Amino acid sequence: MLRQCQSTRKAYCPPIDDAVFYALASDYHGSDLIDILDKLKASALEEENTAFDPSGTGGAIQQLPDLAGWPLTAAEDTSTSNDLTNLTSDLGDLRLQEDGTNISQLEPEERVELLLGLFPSLSFSRIRNVCSTFTSSDQAIEELLNLSFLADEADALGNQELPKGIDCYAEDFRAPRQKGRRRRKNDKRDSSLDGSPASTFADKEGTKWNKLDKVDEILEQQIAEIKPLFPNVSDARIFGLLRLTRYMPSAVHELLTVMTALGRDERELTQDVTDMIQYAPLTLASNEQPLAALHDEKWTKIRHRSPRQNAATRDAAVDQAFEQASQAYKKSKSNHLYGGAAAYYSQLGHEQLKKAKAVSVAEANTIADTQSTATSLDLHGINVQNAVRIAQYKTQQWWDGLGDTKYAPGGGGPTRAGYRIITGVGTHKQFRVLRQKGTEPAFTGEYDKHYPDTGVYTCAGCNAPLYQANHKFKSGCGWPAYFDSIPGAVTRHTDSSYGMERTEIVCSNCGGHLGHVFKGEGFPTPTDERHCVNSISLKFSKDDPQTTTTAEAGKGEAK
Repeated sequence: MLRQCQSTRKAYCPPIDDAVFYALASDYHGSDLIDILDKLKASALEEENTAFDPSGTGGAIQQLPDLAGWPLTAAEDTSTSNDLTNLTSDLGDLRLQEDGTNISQLEPEERVELLLGLFPSLSFSRIRNVCSTFTSSDQAIEELLNLSFLADEADALGNQELPKGIDCYAEDFRAPRQKGRRRRKNDKRDSSLDGSPASTFADKEGTKWNKLDKVDEILEQQIAEIKPLFPNVSDARIFGLLRLTRYMPSAVHELLTVMTALGRDERELTQDVTDMIQYAPLTLASNEQPLAALHDEKWTKIRHRSPRQNAATRDAAVDQAFEQASQAYKKSKSNHLYGGAAAYYSQLGHEQLKKAKAVSVAEANTIADTQSTATSLDLHGINVQNAVRIAQYKTQQWWDGLGDTKYAPGGGGPTRAGYRIITGVGTHKQFRVLRQKGTEPAFTGEYDKHYPDTGVYTCAGCNAPLYQANHKFKSGCGWPAYFDSIPGAVTRHTDSSYGMERTEIVCSNCGGHLGHVFKGEGFPTPTDERHCVNSISLKFSKDDPQTTTTAEAGKGEAK
């Protein structure tokens, strides 16, 4: 049985494949197997004997002997039969026919001449290069078909550059694909989309011969209605005014009436409206404000609110916004509507924080300007970040202000003197109390238990006399107490900070903060007042200077 199967296989394989033979032998036997193998063998031999058709029509191109004998009516279009006959004759030249010659057997020049008639859009040199590159005529014809298609498309596109490589076949537009079930429902991809190459090419073909601009008839009618009323105005100006007024002829009429109002001389009436339309001149001047003048005094008067209080107010607003955002976020876990409130308060907190930083920078600049001179920079009361920024800016400003003196041999006077940046010199607590209206802790001051018989207490900021030694009395409150001051040395202000109203006392000479005045506390003093003063704001001198140098006698305190 095995030998008979092997002999049968040798008889039919090839042209039948061995795998096909064994598959049939497992299902059929005897005469049934022989009949099937005979049919397959005949079909395979017929296919092998059929020549290759490069036209893609499948199979040998048959002559149509009865094509000329088909009956034609007057209504039928004869172009179809003529095109089919030409296609048959052209393709018949490319293969071996009963009465033809194989193209591969032709001479190179004859082959190029034959292909040039089939591909008129390609040049003679291009076809010759392709034929010399490919040894097989089938491969050469396939390459020429591609080149012919690209050449025709380039002619259709005009002067546009043709894409190279794979970009030639890429879509110009791909709609973003959606996720989920809606994607499968709405995912319709067709070449009729606006972004597909087919539609793009069709649009270009459709508009290839349409080069005329469309003119709005309504717009022409509006211009024609306005033109007789204002003959001196050009159509372009009327069109511009129509666009400016959103195509409202009544508004254009009012504008032109005002622009060409009566009462002007004939020269103005006849002039073009374009002379009346003028643009504001461009301002090239800088909007930067000049820097504040630097003072040589050690202390200058300042009447702004305490930066520490401003910072506390801003921090409270920021903390409140973030606290509300946190509470809304916790509630959003049970009610999703609170999510929007949480986002709102969070954004509000960040905006408040940004504003707080901007105000902090402005306050730092103000403090630096008020306590610095032309040759020194005092950074007391300024945080590190702003201090570094201000020091860099002020140092560069001083260096640029020297001009050519910094290049003088041996150094000029200002250069030799240098620029001082004061950071560690002085007392930070003293600055906080005098300039930022702070308060020292109770029972920690130097002059709390200081009771001399003679002497004068002066301002620590400007050394101006403030209190006599005999003005001081023992109150037990933790700060130095005085029942009166040197006439004109102290000025009183109303202090409304921390939710209460008090009477603040400052130095009349430099404005440094001293403390507060309290009345009616029952102390056995001539004035029934207690000047509660910070020790750090004072200096004591045993000598008794003339108090009339700072204020005229008899004027008393400035109320």
